[in-house]
Order: sequence, then C-alpha cells, then structure tokens
Amino acid sequence: MAKHSTIYPSSQELEAVQTLVFTIECALKEVADWLDQSSGDAPNNNFDSQPADSTEKDDPGEEPRKEAEESSEGYRESGGGGMLCGVMRVGLVAKGLLIKGDMDLELVLMCRDKPTQTLLDTVCHNLPTQIQ
Repeated sequence: MAKHSTIYPSSQELEAVQTLVFTIECALKEVADWLDQSSGDAPNNNFDSQPADSTEKDDPGEEPRKEAEESSEGYRESGGGGMLCGVMRVGLVAKGLLIKGDMDLELVLMCRDKPTQTLLDTVCHNLPTQIQ
C-alpha cells in the first residue's frame, strides 16, 4: 500500500486529468460540428436531435447513466454524416492506470474518410478557438 500511495496520483491530479480530457473531447465535438456546418452537411447530421428523442421514450432514471458513460468515453456519432465521427480515450487514461506526474494522455480522433493533411490542419487551427 505504501508503494501504491507513492505512485498513484492525488485526487487533485486525477480531477485535473479528467477535466482536461473532458474539455478536449468537448472541443473536438465543437470542431466536428463546425466542420459539418462549414461543409454543408449540417442537415444530414442527426447527432444533436438523436439524444433528445430518446430521452422522451426511455425511462428518465436510466438515461443519465448512459450519458455519463458516453461522456466518460468521449462522443460518438451514430450514423452521422460528418467528417469527424468521434473521439476515444486510449492508453493509460482509458484504463485508469495513470501514474503520478504522468501527463501522456492519448485520445484518438476517428474520421469518416481517410484523414488528410488539410483536415488535420483545419482541426489544429480550430481546436484552440473551441477550447476557449
């Protein structure tokens, strides 16, 4: 237990990591929405309307748990026509195996088509704006 306490991050570090990852996930979703709107795919994107319809049909007591699970894993579009499909936590952050002081956090951005340099540049330039 003594060794574990020396390598396990403090609650403040864990909260900071979770906040950081969640912020980036939300910003990437905003970038995906921005890309869909700028490319004219917004009418085909049912991502925002899908959860609203399902909350009316499902039991309200169970829906928050599903939303909490989805937010902890990142966002995923179901059948969306957008260029960016979702983001997933991978590596140590996905498994909850962080070590004190270890800030190598890994996220994977999933694309509908093979990513291009132009798409990467667009995401890189728009991401800081969406984080703010």
